[in-house]
Amino acid sequence: MDIIKLKNTEEQLRDSKERLDLALKGAGLGTWDWHIPSGKVIFNELWTEMLGYTLEEIEPNVSSWEKLLHPDDIKTVMATLTDYLEGRNPFYHIEYRLQTKSGEWKWIFDTGKVFERDKDGKPVRMLGIHQDITDRK
Repeated sequence: MDIIKLKNTEEQLRDSKERLDLALKGAGLGTWDWHIPSGKVIFNELWTEMLGYTLEEIEPNVSSWEKLLHPDDIKTVMATLTDYLEGRNPFYHIEYRLQTKSGEWKWIFDTGKVFERDKDGKPVRMLGIHQDITDRK
């Protein structure tokens, strides 16, 4: 590949990323990318900011999200997630509360989808979005 094609491809990728970032910010959507076997999660900046944190303050692990769940919502959230991951429900979307850095609770709409499975069909990678719906609730 010559240098001009490479530069054009890099510019197109930057433009595409910028459009996606602006669309997510405009819609107020935080994103998450979960590697299920390891528990590692990549949160975007808006995901953490909607809860009053910075990216550096949230460990990139599913346990960080679990610790923020409202105690009254944990059972329902985990059952909904398990039902989806085990194929008993074709969709994963749910509303629940997460604790902010200041100690308040925000209502979150969470939806996601498995995009990668292992050779046995078990989920490996799931991606989704968080949206603050506190004002609507």
